[in-house]
Amino acid sequence: GFTKSEFEQFESAFKLFDRDKSGEMDEQELSKVLHFLGFQVSDEDVRQLAMEVDFDATGTMDSHEFLVCMRKLREREMASLKTAMTMHDVDRNGTADKDELQLILYSVGYLPDDLVIAEVLEDLGMDPASCALTFGMLWQFMVELRKREGLCHEDVRSVQKAFLRYATGTEVSASHVAKILRFMGFSKSFEEKQHLVAQVDVDDSGALGLTELRKLHRICLDQRAKAINHAFKTYSTASFGNSLSTVIPLKAVPEALRTMGFDEAPEIEEVQHTDGMDIRAFFKLARKVFAKQEQEVRHNGGYTTDEVLAMRETFKSFDYNNDDTIQNDELVNLVKAVFPEMATDPKLRPQLKEIIRESDQDGNGDLDFDDFLRLMHTVCELRQRNQLDKERRAIRETEFSPAEVHEFRGLFKDHIDLGSGLFELWVFEAMISTVLPLGDRNMHTLAVLWREALSAYQDLGDETINTDQGYDGGREDIDFPEFLWLMRQILATNFGNVNEKTQREEKARTQPKTVKVATTATIGMARAAGGQPKAEDSGSSTSSAA
Repeated sequence: GFTKSEFEQFESAFKLFDRDKSGEMDEQELSKVLHFLGFQVSDEDVRQLAMEVDFDATGTMDSHEFLVCMRKLREREMASLKTAMTMHDVDRNGTADKDELQLILYSVGYLPDDLVIAEVLEDLGMDPASCALTFGMLWQFMVELRKREGLCHEDVRSVQKAFLRYATGTEVSASHVAKILRFMGFSKSFEEKQHLVAQVDVDDSGALGLTELRKLHRICLDQRAKAINHAFKTYSTASFGNSLSTVIPLKAVPEALRTMGFDEAPEIEEVQHTDGMDIRAFFKLARKVFAKQEQEVRHNGGYTTDEVLAMRETFKSFDYNNDDTIQNDELVNLVKAVFPEMATDPKLRPQLKEIIRESDQDGNGDLDFDDFLRLMHTVCELRQRNQLDKERRAIRETEFSPAEVHEFRGLFKDHIDLGSGLFELWVFEAMISTVLPLGDRNMHTLAVLWREALSAYQDLGDETINTDQGYDGGREDIDFPEFLWLMRQILATNFGNVNEKTQREEKARTQPKTVKVATTATIGMARAAGGQPKAEDSGSSTSSAA
């Protein structure tokens, strides 16, 4: 029941996510491929689909079962759209205009902005101002929306421009992703960036093609839209139980924006309800604020306004004579603080001089604030490059499979402060205690392993990124490569009988089915410890936006 292009797309996706070339895909891989393809599905949706098509009760699906799964997903999405279309057909004429279309999309988990909706309608030959979509037209709209990754034409051009700027041949190195995200107006920490890359670099090549880069941009926009939707749900009130009467009281709008990191709310221009803002008005307002932030990030060389203010304070701390420049002895102290290894190693001094020379744009030997921002960018990029090398080495030496690394990355991300990018010991103890007993003996053993993890890659130099603005070398918390090393030691030493315990729990979870033996202990442990993806990283086709 698929068109030729749909069949080829799904067949290609199955092969792409069948990393071990076993000809089969499990539930976790199914979830990843559906989000990769742009479907908004919940974990429960995926679980039910996997159970319905697993005809041979193996716990996995072959290519034929996957195609059946995609047909069932299409049937479910059609049923959800029909229900939503009936619910939001305000004038009861059996069709949807642009405003009704937006509410229909919101209610099934798709959150495109006004411009994208208008452009998709125009691409389908319809006038956004006077369109009247039948159900068939609505389905055409959904296909086109996913085809373009939910991006407007300007977003597509921005991705293309970034790709051409950093590409070597037909791909860009994953090491350039931080620059590309800043170029497109997104400010992300190292761990956030790594998590994004892991979602689109399916073949683990360390490089992204243009298609993967578009998906990366779509995921960033999806995360933003879900944050807006979550804020709306949190602060809205429903007077009559339907989306048109669900509003955020005007007095709650500033607080809703603050939950997304914005301290100042812009002037509210349009309010369709005297008692507050409906979901369309709130999305419009929030996206306006995000658009302003994007401009700031581009203008400030990758930093938000708040980050620039923080950097200004750091700059002042080295500008002892308050003349708005860092010079001579001030520069020496700055170098010692941000380049401790280079400052003391004669072999690295030529590289240090070159970095400072490139930052000092007017070549006068002093650094003004703009020069300082360029220097800190270089610092950040050097550390991210070092951190990426450290991560690749950890993956190679621990010999975890791509699926295991992905599970552990989700577990790590769910338990750290993204600002620091580090895992604290007490948080780790609390997490692992849900899976393993932690008596005095195990606590002592864990403390020893923790110290060993901190020094596991000491030969690379301690360049962990605590923030994008600064660095503190004397740390007690572990980063992701060290976390992988720790998990390998826990599994290798069978700490607290972890292997037997997690295998039993994973086997019980999938009964009467079997599981892939190679990853049972590691993935089982990640799931048992709560390593499921956060809500912001996976959509829900069943949750209503209002």
